[in-house]
Amino acid sequence: MADYNSTHKGLEIDENVAGASIPVDDIVALNAIDITGGKVSVGKIVEVQDIGDGTKADYVWNGISWQLDAKDVVRIKDGGSISTENDILELKAVETSDDKGFRVLGGQLSVEEGEFIVGRDSFPVNMAYQYSTATETGLTITGATDITSVLRSDTGSSVDMFQSNTSGEIILVGADEPFFGVKVKYDTNGTVEPENIVGEYLNNVGVWDEDTFMTTNSSPPYQQVGWNVSLFPNEQIRFGRSLLSESTWALQTLNINGSNVTKYWARIRLVTPITSIPILQQVKQHPSRIEMESEIIEFYGLARPEFTLLSGIRTAVPNAASDPANRNVGYFSDGLSGATAKYVDNRFANNTIDSTMLIIPFVSGLDTSTPLAVYISFYVQGTETGDIEITGEYLQVFDEFEYNTETDPEGTVKVQKAVTVPSNNKRQTIRFEVPVNRVGSLAGGGVVITVSRDATSDNSANDNVGASIVLTNAEVRGRRWRL
Repeated sequence: MADYNSTHKGLEIDENVAGASIPVDDIVALNAIDITGGKVSVGKIVEVQDIGDGTKADYVWNGISWQLDAKDVVRIKDGGSISTENDILELKAVETSDDKGFRVLGGQLSVEEGEFIVGRDSFPVNMAYQYSTATETGLTITGATDITSVLRSDTGSSVDMFQSNTSGEIILVGADEPFFGVKVKYDTNGTVEPENIVGEYLNNVGVWDEDTFMTTNSSPPYQQVGWNVSLFPNEQIRFGRSLLSESTWALQTLNINGSNVTKYWARIRLVTPITSIPILQQVKQHPSRIEMESEIIEFYGLARPEFTLLSGIRTAVPNAASDPANRNVGYFSDGLSGATAKYVDNRFANNTIDSTMLIIPFVSGLDTSTPLAVYISFYVQGTETGDIEITGEYLQVFDEFEYNTETDPEGTVKVQKAVTVPSNNKRQTIRFEVPVNRVGSLAGGGVVITVSRDATSDNSANDNVGASIVLTNAEVRGRRWRL
C-alpha cells in the first residue's frame, strides 16, 4: 500500500488505503476507495463519488459512514449527502427534475464570516479597451488600447481609466453574457464631475443607448452616491434596468483594430472634460445575484426586487398653477353604504390645462440607477374617441437644493393613449419613466413629478378626445438594491 503519511496537494486517490492516516491539503477526487479504519483530513474536496467500505465516521457520504474532516466541499455527486454525528444536520443532494440542488434537513445552514452569495459572483473583466470617439466610425474602432490583462489583475499593475481627460474619451468593457454593472478597484481616485460622463450600452440594432447608473461603496457601510464615481477605493457601478420595457441590449460585433469581436458591450464616455483621471487597479463584471454580508443584503441585476413607493390618487398634491375640478369615483352603489371615493383636483377638463403633483420621498435601499415607473389611471367622462396626452415633468431634489429658485423642469415625458371605441367610465392607464440617478444620499432626497393634460386647441394634434378625464389612481414603483 502507498505511504500517505505526509501532506499532499492535488492528489487523486483511486486505490484502497484501509488503515492509513492521510493528511491531504487538497484532494481532487476520491474514486471507489476503501478507507476502513482510516481517517482522511482534507482542506478541500472538489469531487466525491462512489465511496467504498468505510465503517465508522463523523460524516456520511452517499449513505456510507466514514471519518472525514472537510473544510470546503465544492461538489457532491450521485445524490450524496453530508451529515453530522447522530444525523443532527444533513445537507442532502436533491436530484428531482427542476428541484435539483441541496436541501438542509433537521437544522440550519449559517455563514458566520464572509459573504453568502445566491447566484454567480462577480468575475474578472472579460474584455476592456480605451479609445476615443475620434477613432470610431459606426461599429469600427481603430487605435484602441487593449487594457484587459491589466484590469484582470488586482495587484502589480494599473492603468488610467481614460487615455486623456478630454471629451470623447471612452472606456469600453464587454462580456459573453449580460452583466449588470462593474466592481472597480482604484489605484488612485480622480476627480470626475458626474454631469461630464455618460453610461451607454450597444443595443440590438447597433446603436449606443444611454443607460443611467448608480455608484455604491463596495465596503461597509455601503454608501450610495448616485451618479458620482471615483469617491471610494472600491466601488460598485450598477447599471439601470427598466420596469416598463424589455432590454434591447444584445450581442453585437465591433471591429476593433481590424478584428471582429462579438460581446455584450457597455462603456463610459466623457461628454466634456473632467478634472483628473482615476487610475484603475482592477475591474470585475457582475451578473445577477443576491449577496449577504455584515447584516446587509444586496441585490444585483435581475435579482433587484420591484416595490411601490407611492399608490393612491389621494397622495397627489394640488398644483397651485392649476385648479382641476373635483370628481368622486364610484366603485359600487349597493351594500351597507356603497363605495364612492371622494377625491379632489382629479378631473382634467376638456379645452383647458389641468395638472396635479406627485412628491416622492426616497427610501433607504432605492436603486437610483433604475428610473421610477409612473402609472396614471383614469377614465373618460363620456363616449368620445380620439387621443389623450399626459405630460410628466420632473425635478430631482437632493441636499442643498434651493427652493423657489428653479425655473425649468429637469426633464419632460409625453405619453399618448388612443381611445378607439366609446369608453365612458372604462379604466385606462398611461405609463412613463422618470430618472432619479442624480440623487446621492437618499436622506431628504426625492423627486417632484407634475402630471398634466393640455386639452386646449393649441394641442389638438396630440389630445383630441374632446371630453374630460377623471384620475382614479397614481402609482410609482422602483427597485431595491439592498435591505
